[in-house]
Amino acid sequence: MVNSFQVYIKYSLKICKVVIILCLLFNTNLLAQKLEGDESEDRPDSSIQYLLKQISVTATRGEKSVLSSPNEINIINAGEIESKNIPSTPDAFNSISSVYLQRTNLGGGSPILRGFIGNRVLILIDGVRLNNSTFRFGPNQYLNTINSTALNKIEVVYGPTSVLYGSDALGGVISLLTDMGGNSANLFGGLSRYSSAENSYMQSISLSKTLSSVDFYLNAAYKNIGDIKAGNGVVQKPSGYSEKNIDAKLNYSFGKINLKAAYQFVQQNDVPRTDRIAAGNSLKYIFDPQDRQLGYLKFSLEKNIGFINSLDIITSFQRQKEGRSIISANSPDVERNDFDIVSTLGVSVNTNTLISENNLLAFGFEYYVDDISSERSETIISSGIFNNVKPQFADGSKYHSLGFYVFDQMNLNRASITGGLRYSQFNFNGDLGEPFNTIQYSENDITFSFSFLYKLIPQKVNAYINYSQAFRAPGIDDLTAFGKAGSGDAARYDTPNPNLIPEKSNNFEFGLKAIHNNLETTFNIYYSKIYDLIEPGASAFNGLDSLYGYPVYKRLNKGKSEIYGWNLSLSYIFINPSVRLWGNISQTIGNNISDSEPLSRIPPFNGAIGIRWKKYNWFLEYYSWFAADQKKLSLRDIKDFRIGLNGTQGYFIHNIHLGIEILKWLKTNIYIENIFDKYYKTHGSGIYAPGRNFIIALKYGI
Repeated sequence: MVNSFQVYIKYSLKICKVVIILCLLFNTNLLAQKLEGDESEDRPDSSIQYLLKQISVTATRGEKSVLSSPNEINIINAGEIESKNIPSTPDAFNSISSVYLQRTNLGGGSPILRGFIGNRVLILIDGVRLNNSTFRFGPNQYLNTINSTALNKIEVVYGPTSVLYGSDALGGVISLLTDMGGNSANLFGGLSRYSSAENSYMQSISLSKTLSSVDFYLNAAYKNIGDIKAGNGVVQKPSGYSEKNIDAKLNYSFGKINLKAAYQFVQQNDVPRTDRIAAGNSLKYIFDPQDRQLGYLKFSLEKNIGFINSLDIITSFQRQKEGRSIISANSPDVERNDFDIVSTLGVSVNTNTLISENNLLAFGFEYYVDDISSERSETIISSGIFNNVKPQFADGSKYHSLGFYVFDQMNLNRASITGGLRYSQFNFNGDLGEPFNTIQYSENDITFSFSFLYKLIPQKVNAYINYSQAFRAPGIDDLTAFGKAGSGDAARYDTPNPNLIPEKSNNFEFGLKAIHNNLETTFNIYYSKIYDLIEPGASAFNGLDSLYGYPVYKRLNKGKSEIYGWNLSLSYIFINPSVRLWGNISQTIGNNISDSEPLSRIPPFNGAIGIRWKKYNWFLEYYSWFAADQKKLSLRDIKDFRIGLNGTQGYFIHNIHLGIEILKWLKTNIYIENIFDKYYKTHGSGIYAPGRNFIIALKYGI
């Protein structure tokens, strides 16, 4: 294992050298120029924005260009979101190799960042945590509960970011920012979209109005998604569902103060767990309802007052409802119905102050409390007999999380240094009933990060190194799981374990970012060591190693693991005509050091390439995404019916996108995806991707 890592480092450094040479070849006299840079540099295609010149607020909790940030960052801006016309939020990441997407079903979509998935990736909505203490350790569907038609910007920060954001940020942070209102010149707008592979229709309408210092924004959307047709005409039944969305915002500004009130609502009905039904493990597995509501108030101080440079205070209330109706193939006469409600109250305070002209200090705290309501019943179908049984979670239980952080950014001529520290505390109290009764859990954590960035060529080429820590505190699912879990060969009977400690990771990263004229490239290499990883492990209950015919398991802190990898992206724009070449590739390797096997659900080598030609009011783009075979499997992967002994076959998918501005108020986008009707799925997914797919979308506004 050590030798393989040494070989990996050797070849990664060779790639690093190639990246530097490419940066220089596109302008042979680059080093001799007076490189002062121009952040407002004009581009031949105004719809294309250089990634490195864009501003990120997630990486440092303050505005900073991607070029100047000592992190790997990806931004999907409003123009790209509008151009993609994505049907669901997970689809925004289809052509980004460093975000690998696993789909258990069409109503899901779980991002994998640097080998981490589920509750090891933190998702934020307008600065509010989507993650709560009931999130599962594997794939989940919660990213898909965010209205894609209301998105304004997506920021992805890769690698451990727990100093700024607390638990769950092992693989990174995905920050989704919804439309702020008042940003559009249109009073009324809408999007209509049809897709042939799912026979799906999506319609959204939006209203936006500014009156003096008040901005108002309203978005409503409806989606009716049919059963998906994969390659070779294979229809996957059942897979379709319906969805309703409402997003509303009210913005009020006076002087240096801004107040924002927002409300978000999503309701998904009859969302099938296609993988289990198709595999024959379940006769019925339906999520209904799947609702999420979020309301928040945000107070912002946007200009200097005394020692305060900026101040944000957010109070939020989020309610997630999830119902499941299940009939197992092993018990066809029993229907199980679950209904869980997680109500989360949160408050966060984030501020920064200028210690000196070149030293910005950020600090703040966050507090969230989850209130859990959980019910489970079983009905004998033939007789109609109904019984309440032990629910999935402890009904009436509460989970508290509290964190304080400080983060300093110092500029030193051609270098910058950042460092931060966070203290976190977690508490859980819940009554599990007999034989476990009341469980109380309390844990704390201290997290540290440090980075150094050097401007090799000011405003053109930057190199950085960083060391960062991250952690994930055990959630309710880890601490209190009791009952059958999984299916097929991977089926087990989980039992509680209140003696867990947080998962922790130490990450080392080196990166290069370069931009000059029409060339842009980024490269980074990273290595993470994970300690006390929480995974299901064989156990016993009252001296028994099996219950109801299933092996007894419980969550355990299972030793050490490592994840390392690299990412490379390139973009080049020709001036006449306006043509953009782009591509990105990513490789991730994960090893379970304790068990001497690969880590589970590690993505294969994958990437995307494309070429875009824009002329006047239209553009034409060819793009592809691809992945190699994934045969490096853990024992759990082999037992997972979605993967199995032979792993996942690679693919190369070809697509075409035509965009036309018909009138100033009307744009159309036409896509042909998976042109050659390839039958494929992403690694770990339970559903196959769409086959040949014809899509038409109309975007309008007055």
